[in-house]
Amino acid sequence: MPNALVKIVRRFAADADANPDDKLFNDPSPEAQAADRARLAAYVHGQWAYIGVMAAAEIRIPYGKDFIVTEIESPGLWGIESDSDEDYLNSVFEDEKKTLLDMLESLKTFEME
Repeated sequence: MPNALVKIVRRFAADADANPDDKLFNDPSPEAQAADRARLAAYVHGQWAYIGVMAAAEIRIPYGKDFIVTEIESPGLWGIESDSDEDYLNSVFEDEKKTLLDMLESLKTFEME
């Protein structure tokens, strides 16, 4: 039987549980408070949001002449600002990808419940 084909991609999802009040206004200095007010205004106006970054495996499992297609996602890292630096987003994705590869590795052997 041929091997399954796996493609790993980066995914983003909205984080409805994150709240800017949890991360802003922690520094009482006037400069920090002004910066946090501007950051909150940008959030309210939809200029950025909180997201989760995941790695997703798109898996094509051979089945006769066809393939069964399914997906598995890493747990993700949540509470990330959507306008974060691309290098940071890539770093998070690479960490999530390692987790996902460990998850896939665990599927080589399994037990029926």
